[in-house]
This record gives sequence, structure tokens and C-alpha cells, in this order.
Amino acid sequence: MKAAGIFEIKSTLFLICLWASLPILAQTTENNPEPRRRIFHAGFQAKGLFQWTENDQAGFSDMGMRPGFAYGLNAEFGITPNVLLHSGVFHEFRAFGIQYDSTTASPMLSNNRFSAQYLQVPFGLTMKTGRIANSWALVFRAGLTSHFLLSSTVNRQEPPATGIESNANSYLNIAWVGIQGDAGLLYYFHESTAVSFQVGYSGGLTSILSANAFPFMVGDAWNNQGSTRLNTIHATLGILF
Repeated sequence: MKAAGIFEIKSTLFLICLWASLPILAQTTENNPEPRRRIFHAGFQAKGLFQWTENDQAGFSDMGMRPGFAYGLNAEFGITPNVLLHSGVFHEFRAFGIQYDSTTASPMLSNNRFSAQYLQVPFGLTMKTGRIANSWALVFRAGLTSHFLLSSTVNRQEPPATGIESNANSYLNIAWVGIQGDAGLLYYFHESTAVSFQVGYSGGLTSILSANAFPFMVGDAWNNQGSTRLNTIHATLGILF
């Protein structure tokens, strides 16, 4: 599937999630008797990441879902008591694997296991319900996410070699962009302090691999550079003040 098609599908899913949340927000905003609270909130979040690649390039395939981890600071700025803008800064530890045929004359599979650290900056819309039983609220988030490469390594296993580890910065783009959305719960144990838990999905819109990665493979890759995007299921635990 071409990159334009992937972008269109993921953008449509994002808009559907946003549209589906609006009736809930309208109702809770109208019926919410609580007074307006602080319009700015900040907190800390830790995320478990479960990621895999999506490859357009002929001969390239994913090597299976791999775990990762992220932590950082998040912030919300209230437009209304139930609709807020969110952003933050996160340090990500990501891992993903890509397999491809290293030659066309005599195919030889090359396994490439990447480990990379990124600085992530999300930006989007947070929508939450009014208090349920005075302590609980449902929360929905959707938006864009930018990732900036800090460092990386790649372990290449190509017979007869057992594994060659090297710096992978030249093979990865210095930045990539995706969309993300999640849903979860807030538990308020104080007037404006809550523990949060969300699960969600993020999908890459731009390629994580740079043009330098494709000459690993001869044949089509020389003339038909593809795109490799990183998709993630994430579970988030945090505290918001």
C-alpha cells in the first residue's frame, strides 16, 4: 500500500475517533455541575510500547512485535472544563526488526534489529467527561506525535556472520511524524490531582528509514525506494496535578 493511501486511512480513523467523542463531550459539558478548575495541569507519565514496522519496499518485512518504554512530562491547557490541548516531552526507548533479501541473484535473508532512542513531542486534543461518583472520569486523546532521533544501533545477522552491531544513525531519519489516540480513566484522589491510565495506538505517517538504508539490498531497492513506518500499541500510567 502506498504512503498516500496509508496517510488517508490513518487520518480517516483519527477523524472518526474525534467525531465519535463529540456527542459524549457535548452531553457531559452541558450536564457538568462542577465549577471550572485550573486551566493548566502538568504531570508525569510512563508508557509501555509494543511496536512493529509496516514496509512498502519489496522484499522488506517486519520481524515481529517488540517491546519498548517511554517516560516524560505531559501538560494540558483547558479550553473548557472538558476539552483541553495536550503536549509534553518524552524519552523513548524503541526496538524494531526488519528483514530483507540482501541480494537478488542468490537471495540471502538479512535480519536487522534496531534499538533507538527518540525525543517525542505530542500535540493534540484531550476530551474528558465530568466526574463520575465524584472521583472518576473518562478521557479520550487524539493528535499528532513527532519523534526526533537521539541515538541508535543496529545488529545485522546475515549468514555466515552471527551478528554485527554498528551505529545506525545514518540509516534512520532524524525525525518522523505519526498520529496517535488513546482512551482511559482518571481517578481523582484530590480536588485536582488524578492518577491516569490509558491504552491506545499510534501509527507512523512518515518513514523511519533514511535513503541510506536501502542500498543494503541490490536490485529493486536501488531504483524503487520504499517507506517503513513504525506502529505502536501503548499502555500509559501517570499522575496529573
